[in-house]
Amino acid sequence: MKVAIVYYSLSGKTRAVSNLMARLLRDAGHEVSVFEVRPVKEYSHRLAHINPRVIKDTLSNNIIEIKGIEEFNPREYDLLIIATPIWIGRITPPIRSFIEKFKNELTKPVICVTTSDIRRDYSLKFREYLESRGIKVVGNVSFVNLENAEKVMETFIKKLLIK
Repeated sequence: MKVAIVYYSLSGKTRAVSNLMARLLRDAGHEVSVFEVRPVKEYSHRLAHINPRVIKDTLSNNIIEIKGIEEFNPREYDLLIIATPIWIGRITPPIRSFIEKFKNELTKPVICVTTSDIRRDYSLKFREYLESRGIKVVGNVSFVNLENAEKVMETFIKKLLIK
């Protein structure tokens, strides 16, 4: 199976989860491409949770200019995994912008992954967001900490691949 992982990460947690997924899928024999979505005008990592632009873009559902996906072609993949941190209870503006840019081309199955510092399954909310745009979601998973991320992801991938 040919898999694309598309993610945004500011602190590095979602990057770590995405790289873990890529390794586990490759170990299972799948071809994996990884794309890191970046805003053209990056958000400051320092005190991001009180950055006025982060707050404005997140709460107002702003679509922003993004990069890092110039080589991405959704038709080339059998499965797409989209991973995002959760900011103020919502997906990040870079991932929302990616989805809006490609929503009419995302016809293959999608798995949504969220990372957060709050113990809540935000992947369900992310799944609803994707499905409301006509995107077929076949799985979702949330990560709060990375302590048991490898075990959780191994179980999730095995379960998903058995279906």
